[in-house]
Amino acid sequence: YQRRVRGRFSEFAMASPLVANRLLPKYSAACVDLIANSFTHVSAKEPMSMVMGLSRRQWRAMAAPFVERCAEDKLSFVVVDPNTDNVKGVMLNEDWKEVPPPEFHHLDDTWKPVQAIFAAANNGFKIEEGHIARGQMLHTLYFSTIHPDVRRQGAMQQMWQECVQVAQKYNFADIMVHCTSDSGERLATKLGFENVNAIRFREFEYHGQKPFMDLPDMSQEFRELACYRRHVPSDLY
Repeated sequence: YQRRVRGRFSEFAMASPLVANRLLPKYSAACVDLIANSFTHVSAKEPMSMVMGLSRRQWRAMAAPFVERCAEDKLSFVVVDPNTDNVKGVMLNEDWKEVPPPEFHHLDDTWKPVQAIFAAANNGFKIEEGHIARGQMLHTLYFSTIHPDVRRQGAMQQMWQECVQVAQKYNFADIMVHCTSDSGERLATKLGFENVNAIRFREFEYHGQKPFMDLPDMSQEFRELACYRRHVPSDLY
């Protein structure tokens, strides 16, 4: 892909070229809708939505505070149709040290097991990595996504390449991401990420229950929630 100027990030070399722009407030509503629709789309087979029955409304409530905050920063971007400016993908990035927005702690109870398994995975990641300083690790949020219409066209891989460019630009040493499927883990490995730690869905307990016990039966793709990290090449270190 080729670097664009005047505020645009990159033009992807695809059959239907997409352009990456910095996530600005004008894109926020479209990004929230994209996340809500993408993670509940029949073709998505998103494990948390499948097992917990999460709705579009619930995904909007969860995603909106993160999207709005990321739109005020400089680390996140969208991919858009250059002819219409319609959002076709969003990559939400924050410093690993950033705490969730207050609204995250007031979501309805359906989210509690999901929040708990991600918290457990993150705690395991911190134990493995040791001290992580602010400005050291870029955290790509789990609900970064692309529109179903542009899946399997290389868009997600191109977005990850753009993410590495962003991390380099702002001198992050590493990128961290969560994976919930075997296909996601294969892509992460292909892009140079390494598996740091993981929690098996069958084994995770929340208040004496195993809420994700049935996920591997729904699809062999869903075995674990894994934390992946990759080093960001830089001339500074």
